Amino acid sequence: RDLSTPTASRGKKQWMCRFMFFEMLLERFGYVLHDFCMILTDCWYGFRMFWQVLYVFWHVFWHVFWYVFWYVFWYVFWYVELYSFMQQTLSDIQLRPIYDQLQIKRGASIPAEQLSFLATGKMGEALAGIPIYLYYSGQRITNNQVYTNNSGAVSYSLNRLNSSNAKEYLQANVNMVALVSEATEDSFVRKLLAKLSGAEARIEIEIVKPLIFIESIENNMGVAMNTEPLSNAYKQAFIDQGFAISRNKETADYVLKIDAQTRASTDQGRFRTAALDAHIELLRTTGELLYDKQIQGFMGMQLDHVKAGEDAYKKLAAEINKRYFREMRRQVFE
Repeated sequence: RDLSTPTASRGKKQWMCRFMFFEMLLERFGYVLHDFCMILTDCWYGFRMFWQVLYVFWHVFWHVFWYVFWYVFWYVFWYVELYSFMQQTLSDIQLRPIYDQLQIKRGASIPAEQLSFLATGKMGEALAGIPIYLYYSGQRITNNQVYTNNSGAVSYSLNRLNSSNAKEYLQANVNMVALVSEATEDSFVRKLLAKLSGAEARIEIEIVKPLIFIESIENNMGVAMNTEPLSNAYKQAFIDQGFAISRNKETADYVLKIDAQTRASTDQGRFRTAALDAHIELLRTTGELLYDKQIQGFMGMQLDHVKAGEDAYKKLAAEINKRYFREMRRQVFE
C-alpha cells in the first residue's frame, strides 16, 4: 500500500502507538522482574543466614546434649553402683545386744559391761571399725557416736539412772552419716545415701522403784511427837517421785535418818518461841553416806513452848516439800 496516502499515515500512527505501548509494557515488566529478582536474592541470603544460624545452634545443642547426657549417665550409673554397694554392705552388718533386758534401781549407775552391743557379719565374724550411733530415751547423752573395737563390741555407761518412767531403752544404730562420709565426698550423694536404714539393736531397761526405810527421832521439848511431821513429809515426797517406802530395813535400798529436837528460845512479849534443830542423812544400806544436812534454829511461835515447837515442825515440814527434798533428789538421784 502507498503510505503517502492519508489512510496509510493513519495506519502508521496506530502501529507506532502499539509499538510504544508494547515497549512500555516491556519496560515495566523489566522493572517488576528486576524487583522480583532482588526479592528472591534477599530471600536467598536470608535463607542462607537462617540455615547458618540453625546449623550453629544445632551444632552447639548437639555437643551440649551429649556432654550432659554422658555426664548424667555416668553420674547416675556411679550412684546406682554405690547405692547397691551400700545396701549390700548394710545387709551384711548385724547388731545385737549382750543383754536384751535389764532391771535397774532408780538412782543407780549402769556399767558399760551391761550396756554393750556386738557387730557381726553374715558368718558371725566380728566387725571392727563400724560407726555406731547410740540413743538413750531417758535423756540426751554425750559422746554417743562411737566405733566398734577389734572384737566388734561397743559399750556405753550411764552414771545415774534418774528417769521417773517405768521403762527406758538404749538403742544402737549403724551411723549412716559417718559411713557415707567415708564412702564419698559428694554432699548430694551423702544426703541420698544417708536415708538408707542400717542395722539396729535395743536394750530394754526396766526401772525398779528404790525402797526407802525411814528412821526418825522427832522430839518436842524432850518429848517424842506422835505424828512425826518430818518423817511424813519425806515419805509423801518420796512416793510422789516414784519411790517406795519399806517397813523392813533389811530389804530397803536406802535409809533416811532424821534426828530432830526443839528447844526454848527467846520470848517475845506474851508469845513463846521454839527453835528446831534437825539432822538429816540419806545412806545406802551398805552404810555409804549420800546426803547430809544440818538444819539449825528453825523458829516457831505460839502461846507456849510446846505449841511453838509444833509450829516449828509444821513450818519445817512445809519447807521439806519446797526445798530440802528437791535438794536431796538432785544430789543423789539426778
